[in-house]
Amino acid sequence: MFINKQSIAKNTKAFRSFADVDLKSYLGTSRLIGFGENPHGIREYYPIVRDLVQDNLVRGCKVLVLLENEYWLNHVLDDFVHGRSDEFTRHTFYDPSISALYGAGLRQFYTDLQELNRSFPEKLTCRHIDYFMNPLNQERSDIVKSVDPVKLASSDDIRQLQKDKNYQQFAEAREQFIFQEAIEAQQEIQPDVTILLMGSFHVGKQGGFPFGDVFVKSVMARLAEFMNSKPVSIRFSVLTGEYAKVELRNNMLIKVPLNCEEWRQEGIQIEFQKVICELSGDAFITDLSNINMPEGLAISYKDWVANHDYMITLRYASPDN
Repeated sequence: MFINKQSIAKNTKAFRSFADVDLKSYLGTSRLIGFGENPHGIREYYPIVRDLVQDNLVRGCKVLVLLENEYWLNHVLDDFVHGRSDEFTRHTFYDPSISALYGAGLRQFYTDLQELNRSFPEKLTCRHIDYFMNPLNQERSDIVKSVDPVKLASSDDIRQLQKDKNYQQFAEAREQFIFQEAIEAQQEIQPDVTILLMGSFHVGKQGGFPFGDVFVKSVMARLAEFMNSKPVSIRFSVLTGEYAKVELRNNMLIKVPLNCEEWRQEGIQIEFQKVICELSGDAFITDLSNINMPEGLAISYKDWVANHDYMITLRYASPDN
C-alpha cells in the first residue's frame, strides 16, 4: 500500500514527554476541543488533558470538562471536585464483583481536577454525559432511580437495544443521549472552553459494540453547531503496548485489554505507525490537516483521520488498570 511518508514525517513533531508540548500553540483559543480513540484506557493519556485544562484556567477561562461516564454520578461529582465529599470515588472506581473498574490514571485525573478547582475557584466544572450502562449493585440502582426516573427509563431503552443486538439504533440512541446531556451542561455552565473526552472511535467492532465513528463525529459537530464554534478534534494513538476498555459481557462490566492494531482500518493505521516508528522520540503530534495523501486508496487514509485535526501518538503506553 502506497502512503506518503514524507508528508507524514514533515507534519509530525516528536517530543520526549507531554510537558514538552505547547498545546496552546496548536489549539489557540479554541472553545470546543475533543479527544478520541478510546483514550480512557491509556494511563499516559490523562496528563495531557490535565495540562490543557490548566492552560485554559491560567488564561482566565471558565472550563467545562465533559466525560464519557455515567450521568448519575454528577450528583456526587460536584461534591468531590469541590472537596466536600469522597463518595464519588466509592461509586466510580471499584466494585467487588469485577475488581477495579477504572484505573490509577483516571483516578489521578479526577484528583488533579479537584486540585485545579482549589487553585481556580468557580472556574472549573466537570460533568458526566453517558447513559446508565448497567446496575452493578442494588445500592447504585436505587440511587439512579432517585436521581432522574425519566433518564433512567431512557437508559433502560438504550441498554435494551444493545441486548437485542440492534447496534445501529443503539449507537444512535446513545449518541442522542450524550448530545442532550452535553447541551444541558453547556446551557447550565456557559463555559468559555468545553473539553470533550469521548473514546471508542472504532466502528463495526465485534464484542463491546460501542460508538461508531460517525456517531462520535456527530456529537462534536452538533455541539459545535450549538456553540457556533469550530471544534478542534484530537485523535489519540499508541505505537506499541496495550490499553483497555470497559465492556459489557454476560450482564457485567469488565475491563478488556486491547492492542492498537485491533481497530478499524488496521492496514492504513499500521502503515502510518511504520512511518512514525522511523522517527526519533517517545511521543508525537501530527498535524493531520496538512498531510497530502494520494486519492483512490483501497483503504482511505482520509476516512481514517476524518474530522480530526491532530494525532497525538505515544511510542509506549500502558493500560490504565
